[in-house]
Amino acid sequence: MLYVMEKRSKLSYLAQYASQIDKFRPETCCILANYYSMKCEHEKAIMYYKRALTLNKNCLSAWTLMGHEFVELKNSHAAIESYRRAVDTNPKDFRAWYGLGQAYEVLDMHLYALYYYQRATNLQPLDKRMWQAIGNCYEKIEQLDEAFKSFSKALSIGKVVHGPSDSNYDVKDSDEAEYTVEPHICYRLAIISEKLGNEKDTYKYMKLCFAQEFEWGVSDETSKARLWLARNALNNWKFEEAYELAKDLNHSNAHDIEEARAIARDARNRMKNQLS
Repeated sequence: MLYVMEKRSKLSYLAQYASQIDKFRPETCCILANYYSMKCEHEKAIMYYKRALTLNKNCLSAWTLMGHEFVELKNSHAAIESYRRAVDTNPKDFRAWYGLGQAYEVLDMHLYALYYYQRATNLQPLDKRMWQAIGNCYEKIEQLDEAFKSFSKALSIGKVVHGPSDSNYDVKDSDEAEYTVEPHICYRLAIISEKLGNEKDTYKYMKLCFAQEFEWGVSDETSKARLWLARNALNNWKFEEAYELAKDLNHSNAHDIEEARAIARDARNRMKNQLS
């Protein structure tokens, strides 16, 4: 818990306290491993996880956590071995199945990754990260319909609904309920819709992605969505809308910023021509 909450000072105190009581207990080794992991000293963390397993081979979580450390070191093959030992010992550890998926995805073995992500999702079906991971794999292997379904599932799980005033507002109470979602999910849905030739859904998800800028702040995805919407508005003769969208695009790569400036200039000139 202290590790997840990033309470380094408290974790440091706990590690020191546990070491003074009994430094050869597997629990102490796991605490020390967590401490070194938080300090990004992954080799030391691995050493203590191995020591914990030497002291108690039934210390099940150590295999999974050691796999995470190998992933941080970009040692995918060692990570896979650790995660395999974890699922052999405890087939219900969704973190180990998910870790196997990540390790194989790093190796560009997307069919293997997909299989392991699906195993993780069966154990943790309401975790949007699982559905995003599955969607990424389907997109990589060009199964776009399945990718769209997976990202849609992630979107529905990740929605945070905002009502007019009540914190317990139910989305069913009004057709005008607003919600926030992760921009990345919206953007992937927009890109997949574009690949599928669905213009209506592409516009819908680009607009939804851009709307998240007010909740999540400016990001690469919201900036790309802004540019797409500006381009779309210009092509549909909505010059004022195109200008307003394009003129404020400052967070992106140089190519996108230059394109936005060109759209803003073009839209401004066309508005002047309409007035003259």
